[in-house]
Amino acid sequence: MAAVYNVRTAPLQLFLTTHTPYLLTAFNNLIYAGQLADTLHDDAAGLAKLDAVVPKKLRLHLADFRVYGLENGRATLMIDEETGLLRADSLDSVSDVTADQFGDLMALDPAIHS
Repeated sequence: MAAVYNVRTAPLQLFLTTHTPYLLTAFNNLIYAGQLADTLHDDAAGLAKLDAVVPKKLRLHLADFRVYGLENGRATLMIDEETGLLRADSLDSVSDVTADQFGDLMALDPAIHS
């Protein structure tokens, strides 16, 4: 998705819904890589090392993102204004919800309780 977004020739909006912290964490890493690229813009060696971890075509910028958590009919921005990244507590709460749901499903599984 990041590569497609970065090679676009016309305006593009993507809307994603997810409960998986893995996807959110992956986007967070790509945003962080974009921040590092901006910081390292005059450091060729640093940029080369960054390219080995996250290629330029995959890096994202927070200005292109809006990430919201929806709970009880309310939308809450999940971006930490200080770091410019997704808030760690938001990522953790997504994990908690999916783990709780899995536990509830296991409690209903007769194969586990026989």
